[in-house]
Amino acid sequence: MVRRLPSRRATAAREPLYDTAVHNEIGQLGKEIDDFAKREAAWVNTQAAEDKLLNLPPSKDYSYVDKNGRYKLGDCTRFVAPAVKKEIQPGEKHPVILRAKRMSLWTPELGRYYEGLHPSHNIPLAGTNLDDKRAEIGLAAAEADAAAGLLMLAQSTNASPKEASPSKKTSMRTAKAPVGISRTAREEAFHNRPSIKIPIPDHVKSMLVDDWENVTKNQQLVPLPHPHPVEEILNDYLAFERPRREDGSASLEILEETVAGLRNYFDRCLGRILLYRFERAQYFDFHDQWASGSDCNHKSALDTYGAEHLARLLVSLPELIAQTNMDQQSVNRLREELTMFANWFGRHASKYFVSEYETPGQEYIDQARSV
Repeated sequence: MVRRLPSRRATAAREPLYDTAVHNEIGQLGKEIDDFAKREAAWVNTQAAEDKLLNLPPSKDYSYVDKNGRYKLGDCTRFVAPAVKKEIQPGEKHPVILRAKRMSLWTPELGRYYEGLHPSHNIPLAGTNLDDKRAEIGLAAAEADAAAGLLMLAQSTNASPKEASPSKKTSMRTAKAPVGISRTAREEAFHNRPSIKIPIPDHVKSMLVDDWENVTKNQQLVPLPHPHPVEEILNDYLAFERPRREDGSASLEILEETVAGLRNYFDRCLGRILLYRFERAQYFDFHDQWASGSDCNHKSALDTYGAEHLARLLVSLPELIAQTNMDQQSVNRLREELTMFANWFGRHASKYFVSEYETPGQEYIDQARSV
């Protein structure tokens, strides 16, 4: 049986030719799109920042940036170039160079010595007043004999503390340079001598910074006599290192000579370069006790001072060793010994450094200011 399909005319009669609801919806959507576009354009116009650079300049030679590099037309920083920080070259503006030029002591040899050192690489001589032109030369002459003891047995171990340390009336400016040698020749000879660098552990450097702040800013003192004096520290290092060396060997002999030299060096340098000004009154009080022999347990600086001042000596040694007459081979061997000691000292720093400083009374503060 053949099925008959509905005619095209009958289908068109049943389906509407035009949907009014769809037409109205499309028209409403078009209006919303137009309204959104208008609102968007208005919003963009209100949010856009005024660009004053689009206007013509007031004059032909007008500049939009002032002499300080700032934008003239308003508080706008987008046109201001960031300041370029000039990198300080090694040797430039080094404190030692500036001080030497200010005191008329600058020499080409001094410039060559510090040209490779960054300005932050500066080892100050704590408590030393170099306001006189002769002070720096006098310091080199006064410490030359003490530095020589680093590689020889201490010759003045039994000397009295008063002889090893300056008295209250002693001044660094009274030291006289060797006679018969010009100042320029002495400076050239000094800067041509071998120098060393002793690596100090970072945490020991941090302790030295804290030590400096406690004494100079907080006006505090290391409690003395020290619970772990320098003599104890050096003996502990000998007890640790001696079994590692062969008996009768040159290595063991150098170890003992180095430690003996450190003892002699510390005793001689403490009153000269290892004290801050605020500590000098305390030093003079103990110096009088050493001279009188009233305290049998603390007879010298080695029995009284501890790790804080020994660490100050370690960071000052490179410049002081440069004042000796040792050859390069001896300097290299000495550097190895001092490096081993510095590493051992850093591993035991928490044991030997004091945890708290003492705060003196007003009477001591007034006395320290007058010293």
